[in-house]
Amino acid sequence: INAAVAALIPAGVALIALRDNQRKKILLHVDGESILFFAGLFMMIGGLEKVQLFESLAETLALATASNQNNLILALLWGPGLASGILDNVPLALAMTFVLKDLAAIPGTPALSMMTWSLALGVDIGGNLTPIGASANVVAYSYLEHNHGAVGWKRWLLLAVPPTILVMIILSFLLVYKNQIGWH
Repeated sequence: INAAVAALIPAGVALIALRDNQRKKILLHVDGESILFFAGLFMMIGGLEKVQLFESLAETLALATASNQNNLILALLWGPGLASGILDNVPLALAMTFVLKDLAAIPGTPALSMMTWSLALGVDIGGNLTPIGASANVVAYSYLEHNHGAVGWKRWLLLAVPPTILVMIILSFLLVYKNQIGWH
């Protein structure tokens, strides 16, 4: 079972269990634009996988960091981490899972669990850099603007960038240390 099926089965069962009037009310409130956006996003990522873009990225990363496994761990933390401040972290994490899969097949790369933690932490924490870096930020930004007046990007960046970078630096040391002693 893939992730899409795992998500759709409970949703389908829940819809079947509801009364007709409740079912119609829920289906009328489904945001069609969001569904089309995510469908397009998944098709685009599937297309990029078919043209082997992720495999090429994995090979480039492995080659560039071949001299030291810690460099790959840090590249998976900082590269997607900084990128997720600009791109939403959910599609970025999805795309990078294909890169991880290809990296895991390359001899000499760190343990998959190490690379997964590095990527997950980078994408998650890096998403805090901007109001659009994570879905939760969009909601928080909207709430703040609605209930507490204008926030603005400048203020967000002044408040969010320093602690985000500090946490990323701390994570860098922790991940390198954990890679040195072995992942248990």
